[in-house]
Amino acid sequence: MNCPACHSPMRLWLGMPIDAKKDESSPFGTIAHREGYGQRMALPMPQPEHVSAFRALSADGPHRESHLRPAPDAP
Repeated sequence: MNCPACHSPMRLWLGMPIDAKKDESSPFGTIAHREGYGQRMALPMPQPEHVSAFRALSADGPHRESHLRPAPDAP
């Protein structure tokens, strides 16, 4: 895969198979990295209509409900 800006090679950098805030799988869970200037991109690249779903504003911020599940009670 090549960088869309300069066409230099990119390498796989990070994999995130789920969206932790929504607790569901994500089709955009692979991140590629361009060495040298830090270009990163999701793979596959989302279409514009998918971008707004990345940030569910109602769940963001410390004043909102946490996306972490409570730990089970210890025995």
